[in-house]
Amino acid sequence: MFAVARTAAALAVGNAVIVKPPETSSLSATVLADIVREVLPQGLFNIVTGDGKGAGNAIARHPDIKRIAFIGSPETGRLLQRSAAEAAVKHISLELGGKNPMIVFPDCDPDVRPGMHLWQREVFGPVMAIGRWSNFCEAVSLTNSTEFGLTAAIGTHDLDDALGMARRVRSGHIWINGSSAHFPGVPFGSMGSSGVGREEGRDELLTYTEAKSINVMLRPRT
Repeated sequence: MFAVARTAAALAVGNAVIVKPPETSSLSATVLADIVREVLPQGLFNIVTGDGKGAGNAIARHPDIKRIAFIGSPETGRLLQRSAAEAAVKHISLELGGKNPMIVFPDCDPDVRPGMHLWQREVFGPVMAIGRWSNFCEAVSLTNSTEFGLTAAIGTHDLDDALGMARRVRSGHIWINGSSAHFPGVPFGSMGSSGVGREEGRDELLTYTEAKSINVMLRPRT
């Protein structure tokens, strides 16, 4: 899924792409390459396997690769930025995980229990950190207390409260009375240590292009 999502925009505006899948799960990407090879000209869609220190670092530092899109940990994302910057000026977008809050107002009759453990870090498992808040400002403060800012969800019947909270929460994508839905053409991205850049729309397409201004001085008519 991630390989398709990261390459579609680049291919759509006329670029060739290189995909480096995780060294522990490369099989699906190679199968995708076999499928793509049947419909795209040779050389447009390429797979490079290997670990981050070898293949990943080589891609980041290659002077002819001007655009990089990465999904992974904040630590690896920072290393990637550093390696790329040492080699050339590159455009980089990063999706580095998140700690995505769901803010439930009292009018939704929440069933909450105290517990601030696991509040700061992303957990890949069926674990939820639940905490109480007593007023609007405290809810904002708790929500923004992590370094991440990928997504957030707000549950309330009061639209004024929902929009007021949405404006103050530091997250790149916010749902009100829902979660997880993506909408065609609506940019999806993050803030803070969750990464930089926007995907899934015109904003992403433009990052795989470069604007060029050409000024022509015409001779005056005689």
